[in-house]
Amino acid sequence: MELKSFRTALALLAALCLPAHAADDPARIVAPADGWASQAGGTAGGSAAISSQIYSVANRAQLVNAINNGGTNPKIIKITGTIDMTEGVPFANTGDQAIRGAIRLKSNTTLIGAGAGAGIINGHIQLVGVSQIIIRNLKIVAPCDVGPVWDPNDGANGAWNSAYDAIGVSGSDHIWIDHNTFTDAPTTDNLLPTENGQLKQCHDGAVDITNASDYVTVSYNVFGEHHKNNLIGSGDGATADEGKLRVTFSNNVFRNVSSRAPRVRYGQVHMLNNYFTGSRNAAVYANLYSIGAGYNSKILSHSNVFEIAGAQGCSSIVVNPGGSATGTFKDSGSLLNGSLLAGCTINNNVTWTPPYTFSVRPTSLVKANALAQAGAGKLTTTISGTGDTSGTPILTLTCPPNGLYFCDDFQSGSSANWDLLPVAGPNGSFSVKAEAIGATNMLMQYTAATTGGVLALLKPAAMANVPSGGYFVEARIKPQTNSTTGNKQLYLITRYTNPTNWYGAGLNVQNANTSTQVEIAKMLNGALSRPKQVRKPINMDSVFYTVRFEMTGSTLTVYLDGESLGSITDTAFSARGLVGLYTANKSFQIDDVRIGDPSLKPAQLTLNPTTTSYSAEAGDAPLQLAVTAVKPDGTADSFTASSSNPAVLAVGISGNTLAYAGIDACRCRQRHGPRDQRQRSNAGAPDQRHHRRAVRAAYPDLHADRPRLACRGAR
Repeated sequence: MELKSFRTALALLAALCLPAHAADDPARIVAPADGWASQAGGTAGGSAAISSQIYSVANRAQLVNAINNGGTNPKIIKITGTIDMTEGVPFANTGDQAIRGAIRLKSNTTLIGAGAGAGIINGHIQLVGVSQIIIRNLKIVAPCDVGPVWDPNDGANGAWNSAYDAIGVSGSDHIWIDHNTFTDAPTTDNLLPTENGQLKQCHDGAVDITNASDYVTVSYNVFGEHHKNNLIGSGDGATADEGKLRVTFSNNVFRNVSSRAPRVRYGQVHMLNNYFTGSRNAAVYANLYSIGAGYNSKILSHSNVFEIAGAQGCSSIVVNPGGSATGTFKDSGSLLNGSLLAGCTINNNVTWTPPYTFSVRPTSLVKANALAQAGAGKLTTTISGTGDTSGTPILTLTCPPNGLYFCDDFQSGSSANWDLLPVAGPNGSFSVKAEAIGATNMLMQYTAATTGGVLALLKPAAMANVPSGGYFVEARIKPQTNSTTGNKQLYLITRYTNPTNWYGAGLNVQNANTSTQVEIAKMLNGALSRPKQVRKPINMDSVFYTVRFEMTGSTLTVYLDGESLGSITDTAFSARGLVGLYTANKSFQIDDVRIGDPSLKPAQLTLNPTTTSYSAEAGDAPLQLAVTAVKPDGTADSFTASSSNPAVLAVGISGNTLAYAGIDACRCRQRHGPRDQRQRSNAGAPDQRHHRRAVRAAYPDLHADRPRLACRGAR
């Protein structure tokens, strides 16, 4: 697009038609028929990925970009070597770990190690509200929480609790976890300190499956050196788990695992051909029990082999781990230390039957098969593609020398302008940090804990140049994942009188971006109302959104990325007050906080509809998008668009309409639109490097992502 001295091009990245591929490459394999992941349509992950959605990654940045690029289209991500999610810079605290260590896969993804030596350290894979995920052939070192929390009420003597599973599956379905190796080593429990009389445990689960997740197969993995291994179902009171949590564990090795292999609530869990080895008397990772039949669990066991030194009968390895004794466990043909598993005290009234066909391996072969076949490094993929692992360039924006009442770009590395956590109740932590390892841009990070509220206020000295209650406040905000709770308001607050009286405007972030909103809010005598609510797709952990809240007399207006979303009239607060930040317990990053004259308007560059995918073939009707390009003075501006491969897709402009048309004999999927729209009301000289326009004391800055085209096969 061209705004005279401001130009953003909509480029198209084309790919050739998907070539034939070897059906037996491990990256193309779907979940096998002998497990729960084969049911209800099966689990294909990203096995059908086209060439442009096949990524090879070797470091954190490439992995994160591969996850984010291409949305939820089927994709294969191949890891070569070991990825350290710290990038060589240790986590500063658990909040830093929650952000930099997270690997949040999107639906329709296959994540696979290239061969021996592929793996992840200092990372935690999160599958939250997703479907169709395959994870194979990785050595995953269990993350060690840098800030375990002491709970004096956990057990008779209190306990240390940690936050990060190696793989956490929550509210997700159709998951296949296969041929991976999990271990605490090198940070094994014997190397951890003892505090408050208890081991300061820094590890959580290896693979935990909770919150009504369903249709999961866990096969041919090695689970080693771990205390609490697999939690299936998060609590006795999680009644939504009933009828869900259908999980198969088959052909796995459980080596020196103390407990939870697995620990089940509610689920219909099938244990098949697994090998368990350990000792009740080991100096570290002594076996406490193997299978925990918890509340309303329904566990079927076939041909598992337990070699647990010191274990005496079924009741020592299959137990009720706590709570009401409503769990059930039924076994057929398993062995304990060479003898048939006998003397189980758990109710065996399991009435369900696996709906899939499975083969019971002779117990004489279970151990040898599992040891020979399970774990990472047993598969090799030669798959390759053209997936783009680059990300959006990080902009370093600085405050202009004049033209604003206040500006904080955090480039000083300080939060000195802010009074952080100024009122009782809200908690969490703030830090000023580089946007990424090696980046020059600085920002302020808030990491949520348990309680939200008014988190920060500008100090009165910082507000000294704001003349009255008529001003705008604007900031770039990136909402981040920190829980699965709904309604996570994230507001800029203005005309603040006290914690119970203020205006606010900003984002309401939900688990699904179909429910997210931009809002104007009013806190009056402790009661929060939201008189303006506009649906807009807001993604977590994705891009910065520019939120602007404008007050002119009694008229309050909210903007998102330069687009006015409407106004309200309200007279509750008229004095200048203070400016601050409010959240209902949402982690976020914030940058470039500006306060200025509301007569200085932002530029706007938006597309309608905002859909980010387009499937077509030659002869189909073009996709038409309405483009709104507005200068800061409110007059129309021009724009341009181009195709990087005109032989595949044509781009045309007619007035304010942009049209895409497929012209190749491929079936094409095209992604377009602004990935990171940065629009700004700024003061100072234009920065030609980022194509900013100076308009008196204001200039816009917008970055539009390039549309991408991918062909799905000749017809």
